[in-house]
Amino acid sequence: MKTIKQLELERDKIQQQINKRAEEEFVKKQVPFLKSLVGKCFVYRDNSYGGDTPKWDVYKKVLDLVETKDGNFVFICKEFETDGDGNAKLETNNHFAYSHKNWFGKIPFTGYVSCSGEEFEIEYLKTLNEMSIQKTMRKRLNLK
Repeated sequence: MKTIKQLELERDKIQQQINKRAEEEFVKKQVPFLKSLVGKCFVYRDNSYGGDTPKWDVYKKVLDLVETKDGNFVFICKEFETDGDGNAKLETNNHFAYSHKNWFGKIPFTGYVSCSGEEFEIEYLKTLNEMSIQKTMRKRLNLK
């Protein structure tokens, strides 16, 4: 009968093999998919704070996919929205790509769906306009 230590050593060797194969599968199957998302646009529809606030959409465009020194893949994205209260936001952010095989071939932004570049650009211009004139915000504030 094997000792606990012997079983642990066997387990560790097997886990190393699993990790190696999982990494190979990620590089072979998922990395090309992730790279194909650069330049693609996505939208999270009907975001809300709940209650009676109007719903709005949040847009995201993948600007780049970079690899960190420790081998992780990270998206650099442009994201914008004008929320139900008229607060217009525009930012660049980063989003770590999921490496678990359950995410292979799937949009890596939970709740987002693909949208056209045309829709993205039209809504982007609307957000910039809202930042300039605050029309939605002024309406929600119920000004005199």
